[in-house]
Amino acid sequence: MKINTMSKFLAMKKIVLPSMAVLVALSSCDSIGKMIKKQDQISYSVSPNPLEMHGDSVTVNISGKFAPKVFYKKAIVKATPVLKWNGGERALKEQILLGEKATGSGIKISNSKGGSFSYTDKVPYEAGMKNCELMLKGVASKGSASKDFKDVKIADGTIITPMLVKSDEMGALAQDNFKKSESVSQTASIYYEMNQSVVKANELKSAEMMAFRDFVTKNASDPSIKITSISVSAYASPDGELSKNENLAGDRAKSGSKAAMSELKKMKENTIGTTEDFYKTQVTAEDWDGFKTAMEASSIKDK
Repeated sequence: MKINTMSKFLAMKKIVLPSMAVLVALSSCDSIGKMIKKQDQISYSVSPNPLEMHGDSVTVNISGKFAPKVFYKKAIVKATPVLKWNGGERALKEQILLGEKATGSGIKISNSKGGSFSYTDKVPYEAGMKNCELMLKGVASKGSASKDFKDVKIADGTIITPMLVKSDEMGALAQDNFKKSESVSQTASIYYEMNQSVVKANELKSAEMMAFRDFVTKNASDPSIKITSISVSAYASPDGELSKNENLAGDRAKSGSKAAMSELKKMKENTIGTTEDFYKTQVTAEDWDGFKTAMEASSIKDK
């Protein structure tokens, strides 16, 4: 009797366990299926758009944002930008996004608040990329269950101005009225406290700022030199939330411009840089290049 009972028990187990596994798979698939149905609540921006060729390469910069209640908490999304043209395509590197309860390496996206991500990659230029489209492919998975997002076009390509210059020069001798023109510039850095956008007084007394003021003083009165604009590039370190870093870098651009304007207004009979429209600002929310340079120059162990 014990043998028969055990045989029936084992037989029941063989039937029940696969049935449970099917239920779990269906539940996971249903969750990511709902996520994919909300695909229209994901926004993207690409800079520049259309894409541009520089040197022999094309750089792709993508920013994406998920609305709240879109990203399933346990989901893993693998997103792959693809350059597609008639007769060919080129896949870029993969970006992994994780739900707040998913494990692994990638960018975390909150379910309740939504979230953002940024992406950069560079690929060698190919002839077909002149008339191409930048598409975004995505796959959402939970465990063994997975579903594909609908492919989305997010940019056009590609401006190839450098290739329009032909090497067909011909020598010619003649008189001309050519006057050589050179571009000159002066750079000064302002450093901020962590998570702050207030310009410290001692930063305006640095050697770089003194050289900047001297440069304007020397060249503003020279009729052969025209100072056309002052560019202000503001950065935030790559740690922390992207939206917070964007606001911080933007505030630093404003305070840096105002500080430079204030210093130039102190100079007698100077009209250079004394109005807001003279300043051109550029904001970099996450300064990965600066972070990389600082890390490479450091002596940090296991850098």
